Amino acid sequence: MNNLIQVFERINQIQKKLTDFVKPPAGQETLRSTPARPFQDVLNEKIKNNNISRTDEIKADTVHIGGTRVAELVRSASEETGLPQSLINAVIQTESAFNPHAVSPKGAMGLMQLMPETARLMNVEDPYSPEENIFGGSRYLKNLLTQYNGDIVKSLAAYNAGPAVVKDSIPPYAETNQYIRKVINLYLKNSGVSE
Repeated sequence: MNNLIQVFERINQIQKKLTDFVKPPAGQETLRSTPARPFQDVLNEKIKNNNISRTDEIKADTVHIGGTRVAELVRSASEETGLPQSLINAVIQTESAFNPHAVSPKGAMGLMQLMPETARLMNVEDPYSPEENIFGGSRYLKNLLTQYNGDIVKSLAAYNAGPAVVKDSIPPYAETNQYIRKVINLYLKNSGVSE
């Protein structure tokens, strides 16, 4: 439980320093985080409205697998799912450190660390294929965001620990709380939010 509290304390710290999340498209007002409007709500709305910058400089631009830049695959998955590239990259970096051959002790595979059942659910035939893994993992994360009404914290908890354990609250697993914190910090960094 302390880790969860630390996650929200960290989000609140960032909230206090946050001015503009991204530059608004012409004619649109930038969402601002205020004490009356918690940062998580702003972040969730940004994801729902697909209003995070897609032009941020990302580590994936320098990673090549089989002659294909991971950034190109992430860009395509972002266009298909509506998820921000910076969020997909944060998940990949946290899950596998951009290693397409990564295997977890629990059997999760590839860049976005898909469990065998999740891979089947997302029609991923080869979880070690960067393209299939990124598209499958992105579709799965999008499904979770839909299931949890755009709540990024619950969605990331479910991505890490499984949706069966994420009901009204986040499970008190240290690994899951650390995972959420790391993905959100990378996501914010990749989105250009300074601390």
